Amino acid sequence: MLQHRPVIKTLLEHAQSLRKRRISLQGWTGSGKSVALYSLVAWARANDWVALYVPSAFSMVQGGTFNRGEDGLFDMPQAARYILQSMLQAHAGDLQALRTADGAQSLAELAGAGVRNTTAADVVAAAIRLKDELAGQTQRRVLLAVDDYNALYHRTTYGEAVHPLHRRQLQPDELRLVQGFRLMEQPAPANGLTVTAPTCGGRLPAALAVPLPRNSRVSVPRYNLQEVATAAAFYYDTGVITDVPTVPIVQRAFALSNGNAKELRHLAAVLLAENDPLGHSLGHKAADAAKRRMLRGEA
Repeated sequence: MLQHRPVIKTLLEHAQSLRKRRISLQGWTGSGKSVALYSLVAWARANDWVALYVPSAFSMVQGGTFNRGEDGLFDMPQAARYILQSMLQAHAGDLQALRTADGAQSLAELAGAGVRNTTAADVVAAAIRLKDELAGQTQRRVLLAVDDYNALYHRTTYGEAVHPLHRRQLQPDELRLVQGFRLMEQPAPANGLTVTAPTCGGRLPAALAVPLPRNSRVSVPRYNLQEVATAAAFYYDTGVITDVPTVPIVQRAFALSNGNAKELRHLAAVLLAENDPLGHSLGHKAADAAKRRMLRGEA
């Protein structure tokens, strides 16, 4: 379910006016940052924009193989190839119509050559160049969007063998693709905007801080009571819950979830139930005690 929340309206206004060119969505875990980001991507693609969308930056710092380049940086070809393939799937015709800055080839040819290349460095270079070529386009509106953006700064799961008994953990700064997609440290697209969202909310230690441009933050609040009621009505209409979401039920769900959209979605059957067999409305201790009684067969 996609609710057209006020924050989504704000994002659309920024996209249409381009007054704010680099945006970082900020909010607590479960507030709806990823949904807001995806909503903007869907809107952009439906309105003739070209949108380069990375659903999770974790794909750049974990999983797949890596190769050390001649300059000491490491290349992750699987993550780069995924970016190229997803762009061809979503914008094949658009990329065919757009050409590189030197006019030598279309962006579709650039992406296709990168996908087919078997050299890790060339695949990564193609993904970064495609991003840069899109950022320089003036013929079409361009959106660059990366979710879980803070993954590009914290840690990787890769290790380099430096001794038979020791592997050195690679740092994000050592990954070429990561450096290329730290979008908030780069200029905004010439005819568009950059939007990112972190994987979690709340304050971060200084060591984990992500560099952001001044005035780039846009707050994504948790659900208010009316939004919880709207979600509850949707869940009832689609059969996710079977009890009519009355005012007391919605109020209880709002209090228990604290407006956490993700929690409300995953626990709808419990939070929006007319009966509260596990005692969730009494707090977690009472809920645990009720659960133990049910398992013992006690009333």
